[in-house]
Amino acid sequence: MADDTPKPKKSAISGDQPPVERRMLLAFALVGLVLMLSQFLFKPANQGPKQNVPAKAEQAKAPTENPPAPSAAVANATGAQPVSAEAEQLTTVDTKVYRIVFSNKGGVVRSWQLKAYKDSQNKPLELVNDKAAEKTWYPMAFLYDSQKPSTDPNFVYFAPTVVDGGLGVRFEYSNGRTRAVKSFRFTGDSYLFDVATELSENGAGIPHMLAWRGGFGDRTAYAAGSTMKTLYFDTAQNKLIEQEAKVAKSGPATVSGNYTFAGIEDTYFLAVFLPHDRRTVKLQTVNDSVQLTPTEG
Repeated sequence: MADDTPKPKKSAISGDQPPVERRMLLAFALVGLVLMLSQFLFKPANQGPKQNVPAKAEQAKAPTENPPAPSAAVANATGAQPVSAEAEQLTTVDTKVYRIVFSNKGGVVRSWQLKAYKDSQNKPLELVNDKAAEKTWYPMAFLYDSQKPSTDPNFVYFAPTVVDGGLGVRFEYSNGRTRAVKSFRFTGDSYLFDVATELSENGAGIPHMLAWRGGFGDRTAYAAGSTMKTLYFDTAQNKLIEQEAKVAKSGPATVSGNYTFAGIEDTYFLAVFLPHDRRTVKLQTVNDSVQLTPTEG
């Protein structure tokens, strides 16, 4: 289960920016629970009566990276039937607190807005940095530890299915060799949501993480990137540990252990993953730099 909870504001957000600001952006793997076959990242929580909030699917222009169709020989060799889409589709999940736009290209998040909060330009607070995503790719992309599948699911067209009366979306892809599944389930008025993933190659599970790169929170605020940190609560030490971007100055910095939660924060907001089971959680911090201009802030 994940929690995207606003923190109490410490001060007003300033919208003043220099003409060009170079922001150091944290990136992190939200979770790194080792998955094998159909073992889910998080077990879906029992939810109460579902609110029928409609989700809408839209056709988007197909990107240039169109993966080749699997051959019949591959599908027959593994016994798995190909599952995919032919073009990019956008699916919107709308709740009382969120408006989220998913893309079936990689099963990633293109937009994640907090309805109850405004940025420095008085617009709904957008948590996804489009400019950074051009370099780092979009949130909820797969991140691989040591083994990478022969077909990278981050750049294929998943088959999307709207579930739970519009409060959830499931993405599935298979070319007969590589199989990937992502499932997101929300409630009508809570900041908590459930996510589950699967990734396998020829029937054997591949350990993986989910990534949220390119910063977090109000990117229109002055020097927002300098306040971003990754954090986790280490139960062995009974201690909350926060990490700044400098821990990854020589490359990605990875920690793992029995953590109650792990995620990312800035001055005003935080987003953390809350594992249902006591398993090893892996957190990776990356130091990204993206050149932004006032119109991109």
